[in-house]
Amino acid sequence: MAGLGVRLVRRDGVLINLDCTDYMIQINRNVTTIPVPFTAERFGGDLNMVATSRRLNCIIKDDNCPDITASVTSALGSIDFSQTTLGFETTDDYSQITPILKTRLMTGDGGPESRTSLSGSTLTVNARNADGEEVPLTITFNSTADSGTDSADMGIRIDNLSDDKGSTLAGRVRTLIAANTTWSALVTATLEATLRDTGSEYSRVKLTMVNKGGMGAITASPIWSPAGTSRVPSISSFTGGSAQDCFSAGDKVQNLLGSVANNTVLGGVGGLLFDSATMNLDILGNTADPNYVNDYIIGLQLPYNSFSGAVAGTTSVTTPQSYTGKNFIYATGFGNKSKGATSNTQDSSIEFDVSSKYTGVRGTVTSLEFKYNAGNTTYDASITFQPLDLILGV
Repeated sequence: MAGLGVRLVRRDGVLINLDCTDYMIQINRNVTTIPVPFTAERFGGDLNMVATSRRLNCIIKDDNCPDITASVTSALGSIDFSQTTLGFETTDDYSQITPILKTRLMTGDGGPESRTSLSGSTLTVNARNADGEEVPLTITFNSTADSGTDSADMGIRIDNLSDDKGSTLAGRVRTLIAANTTWSALVTATLEATLRDTGSEYSRVKLTMVNKGGMGAITASPIWSPAGTSRVPSISSFTGGSAQDCFSAGDKVQNLLGSVANNTVLGGVGGLLFDSATMNLDILGNTADPNYVNDYIIGLQLPYNSFSGAVAGTTSVTTPQSYTGKNFIYATGFGNKSKGATSNTQDSSIEFDVSSKYTGVRGTVTSLEFKYNAGNTTYDASITFQPLDLILGV
């Protein structure tokens, strides 16, 4: 068929490619049926409550390593200036764990910190160079002048920003990182909207390692060193990044076992009710080191052949009708009319986005079965994927 194969999507964006022989899509509408006495008629109540699952039957086999080229990925981290850092306060014996609630950071957003109170704080990013070596990069926030704008140690003046909003500070940081050739050779910076942002605000600076692969022994970062007693923005340490892109069948089975048999959400992934961006989220819960939740499976991209958007043709051998590859979707939501084939416009190769209903199916794997016969180099697998628009958990 056109397009790509079946793919499970992990929270860190890594794809689990599957060679599936067949699959079953099950949908059950919860329609309450009430028989009418004497007349043998029936009437029902339908509140649009649906239960659904997808069962994939696949063959797990060794990768052909010379043909594998696209699985190496970059590590990602971020600084969220819309809120303070997250974490847990614990007693020495861990008998009591108290979550630190999320609160706003900047006074312009209703928080306690201003441009001047953050002056003197430093941000350290330990980047990975092409040889896998650690390269420290630092930013010192000040009230005097920008400095070292093309070096590893950079100063950013923030007292002259137009306001005390997190999105304004994030935009300034992103601009100077992008303009600094030393930084941008190792890290790329982009802006993202957070759940707390409104309108055109983008308060999260997403950092992506230029050199792909895992972080290995490189010191965890970003690290924020506050000035005095000032609050710390929400930091997500660099995680993800895949250095190994070729696996045996047994490796793949173990990876799936590890991802499904023991995993945590630590927050929420997905969205409910409407398509408004404010209703979609990917919140990593209260932890300073979220490495161990990256392999949580959050999506499925199951492709099919479509005539939508294809080049017109005929059914003859000389000019066959061509296909385009699309992913099956569940366009849920009250009153959503964009749910058929003509509304499914994204190509099957589209990057999965957990905040969108049109890049694949949101959910997670709820059941795994593997069968192995002695002497074989392959495994038979049966995978049950549970579509879920929003996953919340610990």
